[in-house]
Amino acid sequence: MIFKLGPLRVGYADFAAGVEKLGEGYQRRMSAAASENGVDVLRYQAPLPADASPRHARFELLTTVIDDLQGWDERSFEKPRRTANRLGRTALEVRRAEPRDVSVIHRLYTETIARQGGRMRYSREYFEMIAGPSAWVACLKGDVIAFVSSGRAGNRGLYLHGGHDERFRSHYPSDILFLAMIREARQAGLRSFDFLASPRGHTSLLGYKQAWGGRPRPVCVSDQPLSWLGHSFSLGYAVMAAWTRRR
Repeated sequence: MIFKLGPLRVGYADFAAGVEKLGEGYQRRMSAAASENGVDVLRYQAPLPADASPRHARFELLTTVIDDLQGWDERSFEKPRRTANRLGRTALEVRRAEPRDVSVIHRLYTETIARQGGRMRYSREYFEMIAGPSAWVACLKGDVIAFVSSGRAGNRGLYLHGGHDERFRSHYPSDILFLAMIREARQAGLRSFDFLASPRGHTSLLGYKQAWGGRPRPVCVSDQPLSWLGHSFSLGYAVMAAWTRRR
């Protein structure tokens, strides 16, 4: 997957699942393919840093994983247990996202990111690609007020994105959608569920994911510059990350 940031083109290896094993041959193939497509920076996310990445361009984050999804019991954790009990009383309708929901989904995403002080990474066109089978929405009186999108990589379920309308927070739409998402992955026979890495400093988001029974696990983000613009971005990103850690 390639994303554009102005003139910069950033390629993500195995977006959004990340890479389980970073072999030399894999990095060589990815680097060649990225260069052919005009990518300035190739980004890996894996348990260990990429050898092709300079040391200043490596950053550790935390993901949250339910390691044994088939052994996971929603009654054993307060968050899913309370949410399951709430299903019989909720006025919300949960359904699959449809193409007509894309505009609302993108708006909910941008509003949620703005509230959390994050950076907008994904366009409306991106959500057009993932809407449908990979997304759920919660509706109140027919209006979409929240969404989650998920995916899978082999036997691993993945949480990709989520957002909700703050005005309807008292209906717990995000909780209800998270439970639907995890239940679906479990019923599909997936072995684990990965909530993917949380941005640095977003401790509340990390805590929310762990409330569903996930455990924190370190992952390494490694950037491999492939052009002079990529090198400039890599250095600037490293300086910004170091400054953020010291605040």
